[in-house]
Amino acid sequence: MCIRKLRLLGCVLALCMASALVAEETVLLDETFSSSLGVFTLEEQPYEGHTYQSVWHWTTYNAIGYAYINVNVGSSSQGACNCKLVSPKIDCSQMDRVTLTFTHTTYAASASDATYLLVEATNDGITWSQIPIPTWPTSKWMWVSCEMDLTDFVASAMQFRFVYISTDSYAPAWEIRNVSVVGTTKAIVDS
Repeated sequence: MCIRKLRLLGCVLALCMASALVAEETVLLDETFSSSLGVFTLEEQPYEGHTYQSVWHWTTYNAIGYAYINVNVGSSSQGACNCKLVSPKIDCSQMDRVTLTFTHTTYAASASDATYLLVEATNDGITWSQIPIPTWPTSKWMWVSCEMDLTDFVASAMQFRFVYISTDSYAPAWEIRNVSVVGTTKAIVDS
């Protein structure tokens, strides 16, 4: 009986040693904004009594394309708005981990930007949750890269959106490019 258990344990050990756990990455979304807003859609909501001319749109500077929003004209705000740049639904239901990466910059490079420039995600299209943006520019128009974990939102129809909020007195400019969502799955493969 003991010999049989030892042989079985030996087979299990041999199997474990012959196999390895590896992570496989799958690009679920890749939008550079190099020539348009691509697969993203807009949700534009001016607050009552306010109008604005600039909404999320695509533009270029020095031949680099990006998504852009700013409701300032000259030195004055065009009013308060809540404008969203929304991703398509992404099926990440088979993923163990999902990561959003993007590059962004702002005009103000101010700590208060985190109050007005947001990322939100949903796994049901109804309830959106804010996810803190971990990296902000430290000087005006400095591009920085961000990586955000969206694993809590894994679903067959996960979405995220860039949310721009302005007030009558504060309307920062925000530029975004190189948006990517990568899913990771774990698999056991033979060595």
